[in-house]
Amino acid sequence: MNRFISLVICLLGLFLPVSATAMSDLEWTFSYALTHKTPPAAVNLEAVILGMERSTVPFSEEYLDILAEITLLQAQDIKSDRQRGLLRRVQNMGEVLVRTNNPRYVSALRKLGKMLSVNSGGYRSKKWPRYLNKHRKTQVSQFQAGSIELEKLREDFVDQAKNMELAKGAKLNFDSIVLRSGVDELFDIMGRPQAVSAIYIKIPFITTIVRLTYFYKNLGRVAIELSGKTWSVVEINPGTADFEFQMPYFNAQNSSDPTTRRIVLNGILNGSNYVVKSMASSLLKQTNGVDDELLDIFAELLYRNYQNNLEGQDADAYAWVIKLLGEKNRPRYAVLINEVAAKSDSEKLRRYGDKYKSKSATVDNSTYRLGSLDIDALKKRYSTVQI
Repeated sequence: MNRFISLVICLLGLFLPVSATAMSDLEWTFSYALTHKTPPAAVNLEAVILGMERSTVPFSEEYLDILAEITLLQAQDIKSDRQRGLLRRVQNMGEVLVRTNNPRYVSALRKLGKMLSVNSGGYRSKKWPRYLNKHRKTQVSQFQAGSIELEKLREDFVDQAKNMELAKGAKLNFDSIVLRSGVDELFDIMGRPQAVSAIYIKIPFITTIVRLTYFYKNLGRVAIELSGKTWSVVEINPGTADFEFQMPYFNAQNSSDPTTRRIVLNGILNGSNYVVKSMASSLLKQTNGVDDELLDIFAELLYRNYQNNLEGQDADAYAWVIKLLGEKNRPRYAVLINEVAAKSDSEKLRRYGDKYKSKSATVDNSTYRLGSLDIDALKKRYSTVQI
């Protein structure tokens, strides 16, 4: 009889989600992606939802409480059924909580269901009302909205990054990471990173890729992707200046702020082309203009690199630089852009140069003088990470 009971328990364990007692490294990653910015970016939410939907491991209540808090906060921003993207994300986050079958979230999901029924006409699936009905008499202690201090979580992330010091052998450990290795192996080697970004990439009619990028202070970044139900390393990039761009206090569109300015200058001078692209695209969105010092540094970097037969992500980064220079101050950089259009080894850069070149480029006192900046001196000046 005891054997029969044990067998039943084992079989139930295969089908019913069981909450883990402590937050896993992957859950920590998701929680960082969800909370390090206010409000969380849509792309981060989508990526985390997809990652959770495909996960085969149980989720801890510590992590699910964070998800429930953010779900209810996001739902408060729904004002009409025309906000389809936001509605879908909130519905999907609710569905994730439903699928845990954890009665702790009955009150939260009942409240969320009422909020959604007003704006979207009801639930996305029958699982939600079934869950509420199944657990309607639960005596389990309920999650309380407002019990998670998201601002405190963000402060903790910053403090952890500030207080982190490179351990002896950390550089060797970073260099030992190999492509296709698993996420558990990555954490065994490197531990938790200092910053995280989460994105998803849709390949029409084929699949959607979920990508998490881990930023290690003064070392570089490592990207992992979800293939089926398995996370594995797909990209390793050394770079000492990349991680700060993911920190909660960084606002790329406020380049006049001293902290932001230091991070931007350190990033574009000492970071990877990933940062060059990110900063160029972010500064394009800045509505109050970008000062000539920043633009001149971008121009000098373009001048030094446009004939280096750039390909792939490197070419993409400098295409964004051409777009930035062309849209923010085309006359000052017209001579450079025309030169790129005519002489670059990269077909992509020539194409962007053609798009932004000027037929009446003239040299005067306002024209940027190619080669006038001492980039090496600037790199040393801004190389110190002051977090």
